[in-house]
Parts: sequence; C-alpha cells; structure tokens
Amino acid sequence: KLVVDINHILGKFPKSKVKKGDWQTVVNQLQADRNELDAERQKKAVELSGLGVPVDQFREESPGVSFDPQLFQTLESDLDEIIEEKNALDGSLENLKQAVCGLTGEKMGTSWEDLIESLRKQREETAERYRDVTAGIIAGIKVNEVLVELRQVESARIDDGLRSKEVSQALLATTGHYNLVEREDDRLVLADTFGRYALDGLSTGAREQVLLGLRMGFAARLLNGEPLFLILDDAFQHSDWVRRENLVNKLFSLASEGWQILYFTMDDHIRDLFEKAGRKFGRDSYQTIAVEGE
Repeated sequence: KLVVDINHILGKFPKSKVKKGDWQTVVNQLQADRNELDAERQKKAVELSGLGVPVDQFREESPGVSFDPQLFQTLESDLDEIIEEKNALDGSLENLKQAVCGLTGEKMGTSWEDLIESLRKQREETAERYRDVTAGIIAGIKVNEVLVELRQVESARIDDGLRSKEVSQALLATTGHYNLVEREDDRLVLADTFGRYALDGLSTGAREQVLLGLRMGFAARLLNGEPLFLILDDAFQHSDWVRRENLVNKLFSLASEGWQILYFTMDDHIRDLFEKAGRKFGRDSYQTIAVEGE
C-alpha cells in the first residue's frame, strides 16, 4: 500500500513510472528542479521590484507599452490635481445650488432640472416686472417732456399776458400807479414812473392790490372783455384804510360792467365800506349776508 501511494505521488511529476529503487533519484531531481525554480522566482521578484509596480496592480497580460515609473508618478500627481479641482468644482456647484434655492425658495434636495425650471419661471416674472417698470419710467419721461413743453408754452403765454394792455390797465386801476409787471428770474417786478420794484418786497396790502389787478387783467384778457365773476376771501384785510375804500369802489365799478363778485370778510370796517358803496349801487344788485356764530 505504501509503495502504491509513493508511486502515485511521484507519478504526478514528469517521470510517471518510478521503480522502487529509483525513489531517491527522483526525489533528488525534483529537489534540484525546485531549487532552480526558486532561484528563477527570486530573480523575477527582483525584476518586478525594480519596476516599482505594486503587486496588486500587476497584470499578466501585456499593456502594449513599457512601464515608466516617472510617468506613473506624474500621472498620479495629475490625477490628484484633477481630483482636487473636481472637489472645488463640486463645492462651487453646491454653493450655486444653495444660492439658486435661496432665490427660488426650493429645498436643497430639489433636482437641478426642477431648480432650473423654477429659476426660468422666476426669470420670466422678473423680466415682466422689469418691462413694466421700464415702461413706467419711459412713460414718466415722456409725460415730463410734455409737461416741460407745456410749461414753456404756458410761460410764454403768461409773459404775453403780463405785457398785455388788459393787465396793465387793471393793475393801474387797482394800485393807482403801477402800470407794468414783468418776470425776472421767476420773480414778478412792477414798474411805475419812478422805478422798478420786486413784488415780494412790497407790503402785504400793496401785494393784495397787485394780485387783484392781475386776476382782473388776466380774466379780461381770456374773456376778451366779457364779464366774469370774482370770489374774494378777505383780500383787502392787510390794506390800509385808504386803499380799502379804493379797492371796494373798484369792485363796484367792475360790478357795474356785469361782473359777479362774492366777497367774504370778518372785518367790520370792510363790511361797512361795502355797505356804504352798496347803498349807492342799489339793493337789487347788492346784498349783504351776515352769518352769526354760535
């Protein structure tokens, strides 16, 4: 049985039939072959170690190019840079997504496709608001241009009116001596035979006379002499007593030409002046209405 087993084991090697007396020779030969293979293995291991290829990365099949350790290190360094750049881009992309979510109100877990669609809708809404605001601004600019043009036209008409004979006559009638009014740097300047005077430099009573004359003159100019009406709220309150009487008489003179005049006052002296002039004018054309307080 032992002989059979030994022959069976030795038969696995190149010499399959071994005689009983040849066992030691075969074993010695196998040992020599083993030593030779070990030497060859160690030689190959030294060669592989010189290549610098990790054991787990070694491939039996030929890659078609010779292994270059320096190139391998360069490629590994490039790969590390690429990975680092990719990580930076991933961080930027994450920040971008967070910013988009902040604009759209979406959650961070929302897919980029849904975020882009939401951002597109918001952009359309913003563009629509932009168009509305732009249209409003353009419309405002156009309206302002029209208003500027109208102001220029109106300013020219005012200047023509101030130089008209209707205004000059009414001004002279209410003030007694001013016969000219002009605009200088947006200020009204009056003139008589003695000089020129800024309206804002006159007394309050004198200004009231001038303004009444201007109202009457412009009204006469606009209506080509046709009578109109005046509503005055204590317009003579700051005039002295002599001017008050002259102004009241001027109003009755206008009334005789067909003007309708309403004058409101809390001043007893002005009321008495109207009562005095009204008695001459006639009750059919003049009436006083007293409003009693509580």
